[in-house]
Amino acid sequence: MPIDRLVNDASRRKAKAMLRKADWRDYARTFARELGSVEKAFLAGAIDSVVFDVSAILRTRRIASHDDRKKLIKDVLKEMGVGES
Repeated sequence: MPIDRLVNDASRRKAKAMLRKADWRDYARTFARELGSVEKAFLAGAIDSVVFDVSAILRTRRIASHDDRKKLIKDVLKEMGVGES
């Protein structure tokens, strides 16, 4: 099977599994409201996925907590100047 199909299939399975978890959906919804913009919410999702990618690359069994990831995301968005006028 081609690598792009493997990546797409694995990504689809992971996304569906995450969407089935009520606590994850509640966390995402609440954090998106807290951030206050669609742009920030989209970027937060991208940054959050990087945490999972890096954890996988490093083969760590533990990822940062929701609160630690929220702080990281807010720090990165601030450093990037996202949402500032």
